Amino acid sequence: MNREYTGPSGSSLERILACPGSEALPHEDDVSGEMAERGTSLHRYLETGGDMTDIPAEHRDECASIPQWLLDEEGEREVSMAWDVATGSARRVSRDYSNLRPFELPCTADLVRVFDDYVEVTDYKSGFLYVSPRDNAQLLLGALCASQLYGRAQVRLRIVYLSEPSKPREQAVTADLFDLDDFAARLRKLHGDVAKLRDVRHKG
Repeated sequence: MNREYTGPSGSSLERILACPGSEALPHEDDVSGEMAERGTSLHRYLETGGDMTDIPAEHRDECASIPQWLLDEEGEREVSMAWDVATGSARRVSRDYSNLRPFELPCTADLVRVFDDYVEVTDYKSGFLYVSPRDNAQLLLGALCASQLYGRAQVRLRIVYLSEPSKPREQAVTADLFDLDDFAARLRKLHGDVAKLRDVRHKG
């Protein structure tokens, strides 16, 4: 993501849904530190199909331990999308989110695979905290976009846990149009709540 982009995105949705006021106040999402750099290296290695060229030396052993089957999964990697809160429509956007429209929420899926009856959206998690795909706002936003963009009524939400890269674990659940409509309603309400809080702050 472009570091100049400071608006809400899939990666910050968990924070905003938990505390809408945090988006109305000055803030900065921390994307630095050793763990973040490790995660970036693991993601880049998977995105490039196992290219070590840009992987720092301290992360190469862990990257090399990732099983080949995970590198060989077919599909489109690093798919940047956005969902428009005002219109309810989704579209592909640039990787750095530089072409976003005013009411769009962007996200980037690590891997998208399209099947006959559903589309699968995968998120790689390199941290050590368990995150359920059913409750993951970033993944749900990706599912909301992918359902429209790929014309599928069902979306498989999949998380691959890379806390131990040599032993990746995965969990997946299926969301249908009712689940996605419910999440879309939450996003619309969130947008309205944040707008009201910003208005109160500016008036105050």
